[in-house]
Amino acid sequence: MERKNNAQILMMTQGAEVQQFWELLGGFDVDFVPTNCVDEEFTPEKPKLYQVGLGMGYLELPQVELPRNKLKQSCLETKNVYILDCGADIFIWIGRKSSRLVRAAALKLAQELCSMISRSVVAMVVRVLEG
Repeated sequence: MERKNNAQILMMTQGAEVQQFWELLGGFDVDFVPTNCVDEEFTPEKPKLYQVGLGMGYLELPQVELPRNKLKQSCLETKNVYILDCGADIFIWIGRKSSRLVRAAALKLAQELCSMISRSVVAMVVRVLEG
């Protein structure tokens, strides 16, 4: 049993906390002014969706047009593999009925995309399986 069944949950609205709450956290700084951590001129990069395919002896990576620039599940076909480049991270969506060769190629291509385009040191390649 957690805390021998003697735990209490107290709900407080932000800005209307009781004094005891702040004392337990080490006090409240009256002069604290929250700052915006994001530059005002920042605009997020538009994600790009690529379909990984096999051509005549080479890999194809055509960009997929997204309706109204919105990624929907209906854009993804179960027999294909896709790479979604979000600028910071890269996602590989692997369709359930895709070929093993295309799956392996997508992983290699995603790593190449990471190295070709300068990204943050915390950028990740995330593999997502259908279903």
